[in-house]
Amino acid sequence: MRFDSIITAPGGHTEARRVRRSIRTVRLARLALAGTLLALLVVGLAPPRAAGPLSAAPAAADMGMHLTAAQKTAAHQEYTRLLALGGTTQTKWGPLTAADREVLIRVRQANLWERPVSLMAQDRAGSQKVKDVGLVLAADHQRLDELVVALAKQLGMDLPDQPNPLQQGWVTELSGMRGQRYDVTWANRLRAAHGTVFGILAEDRAATENIAVRQFAQTGVDIVMKHMTLLEGTGLFTPTRVLQARAAPIRGPFSLPVIVIVSSLILVANLILARRRSWH
Repeated sequence: MRFDSIITAPGGHTEARRVRRSIRTVRLARLALAGTLLALLVVGLAPPRAAGPLSAAPAAADMGMHLTAAQKTAAHQEYTRLLALGGTTQTKWGPLTAADREVLIRVRQANLWERPVSLMAQDRAGSQKVKDVGLVLAADHQRLDELVVALAKQLGMDLPDQPNPLQQGWVTELSGMRGQRYDVTWANRLRAAHGTVFGILAEDRAATENIAVRQFAQTGVDIVMKHMTLLEGTGLFTPTRVLQARAAPIRGPFSLPVIVIVSSLILVANLILARRRSWH
């Protein structure tokens, strides 16, 4: 039935108003459905976000053998950003800055995932050299963890009790590997991770006014540099893999299949609404 025939029929004006209301309702419904689809596409397929700030290099010139100029610059910029956050507190060892606290937090989180996967290498690695290096790293991270926990207690600050989500993902990834694949992934993941914490440790070692933190940072720099050398000595480390390991994107909460299903439902709903409007 067409709209003009409704008006000329008995009681047509009342029926016409009802039809107009129906048309407006249909249009609003279609607009809402289209808006929902657009929101899902924007949120679900958003560009990757970094899991958190990643610094990668020390300022000290004698550490340049491990790191590029760009990595050193990135580390300095990250450290400067942390200092700008403020929140300095006074301790008997000197001022404790946001950068100082971040150093302790990152070292703690590094210990919480790097030690377990290094112990895991004893069962999963295919190379005896990887197993040997893993034992050294596990022992060093145990000692470093005891030091950072004790220092944080002295400074009256809390430390996380688990790795960050990115690090947890690496543990899960390695848990599903064995042999040569484990060796290569383990060496490159750990080398990349050591590079990220290396820079901020070295920066804090040079800049902090807190005596206790400075001593700890020196210990951390020595251990991390030792570990990078050992990991590079496995012959499995490649800079390209380091860049891949650092990418680790986090995307929106909606997967592509979910968006396809919702889009299909919206399409069906629009077809039904269009069929009901066929008189217009």
